[in-house]
Amino acid sequence: METTAAAGAGQDRRTYKRKVGDIGEDAACSMLIREGMRILCRNFYCKTGEIDIIAFDPEACVLVFTEVKTRNSSAYGLPCEFVGKEKQRKLRLTAEYYVLRNPRYRQCALRMDIVEILQTDKGLFGRHIKNAF
Repeated sequence: METTAAAGAGQDRRTYKRKVGDIGEDAACSMLIREGMRILCRNFYCKTGEIDIIAFDPEACVLVFTEVKTRNSSAYGLPCEFVGKEKQRKLRLTAEYYVLRNPRYRQCALRMDIVEILQTDKGLFGRHIKNAF
């Protein structure tokens, strides 16, 4: 059986959902940077879950764990409404693990934020919800 490296070369194999999510995460990072934060990590994974963006606010010494929700429509509710209690629990556990693995942030305050992005034909609209849960 012969395979060629050219087969599928250059094709974007991400799902539509992942592409939308990546657009939202890029927009959220830009938003956080404009607010003076430094992006430490994107898509931090461990066995308890995943955090989309971990940022640091040096002015306030706050470690910000950010869940990004991107939607193409608000027909079924706002993007932030899709962060349920179980997701919040997993985000908290994952944030605790991150701090354990990065002791230099143990003295910082921690904050759980949501950035919701609505993608329409007129552009991207974002809202940063601080201390969301």
